[in-house]
Amino acid sequence: MKASIFFLSFLCISCYVTLSVSAKQGDALKRLHNAKFLRKTSEDDVVNVYTTSLPSNEVRVLPQEKLKEKDRIVKLPGQPNVTFTQYGGYVTVNEQDVIEL
Repeated sequence: MKASIFFLSFLCISCYVTLSVSAKQGDALKRLHNAKFLRKTSEDDVVNVYTTSLPSNEVRVLPQEKLKEKDRIVKLPGQPNVTFTQYGGYVTVNEQDVIEL
């Protein structure tokens, strides 16, 4: 009898705690949504974003000497040895802003 009363009270308390925590998470999500989508931006901010991201028509090829050998992957941690050569690396898209892929 005591065990069933204890179990029933424990179940009620755990349900109450679960509901109160989920309500707090919902309130936080609602505040985040309102802050993100109701934020007002000035016209200058929008113009600056579009004017600074216009593509340049200038194309330059930078020196590529010995870059391939620097990007050679000898062995991956936790992986078995392989019989082929594999290369990894990145491509510099915009040298001034250091944008790399």
